[in-house]
Amino acid sequence: MKRWFSQVNRGLVLLLVVILGVAVYIVLATLKTNKQRSVLRELAIQYTSDSAILYTFPQDVDYHDRSAMTRDALLPVLYKKAEPVYHYFCNNTAVQNAQVDATYNYLYISCMSEQVPVSCTRTVTSVEIDEVYRGSATVLVYSSTVIEYQDMEGKRSTHESQVQDTLLFVYQDGEWKIANVNCDLIQMYDHY
Repeated sequence: MKRWFSQVNRGLVLLLVVILGVAVYIVLATLKTNKQRSVLRELAIQYTSDSAILYTFPQDVDYHDRSAMTRDALLPVLYKKAEPVYHYFCNNTAVQNAQVDATYNYLYISCMSEQVPVSCTRTVTSVEIDEVYRGSATVLVYSSTVIEYQDMEGKRSTHESQVQDTLLFVYQDGEWKIANVNCDLIQMYDHY
């Protein structure tokens, strides 16, 4: 055995060991990434469905009262209404409130146009995990969103659209949390 080993090219053996090590590393990294992708996919689907409450007007606010539409009056009510989805976000009040702040213009403009969103249903049609890298991930979620509006006379109408959400996740305290959301549903109101 010793004689065989002395005749083998040690550089070739070292090369084979390195190739084997790299292959094992790639397989383990792929398995870990696939597991993370699965978790991210489920979180994105759950969040998209649960986030529908962010796109409806609070029932306890009189939308005929224009003084209730000011940021100072409406935002605290919106923050309280959004509490059921706060567990998806980073443990940071500014991050949580930023997502609600983004919906304020959408709700305000809806009220000013006298079409108040009273219900919202979001059904995920596809999820693309764009990137998972060093504790962060970008996930694109496409959903069919149906919003029911009520006008000032009480008449109801529905609007269905295909909406894209871009979710930025960070790995925090052993779990994935949302750090930012960009939603096509409210982007058109951002310039107001």
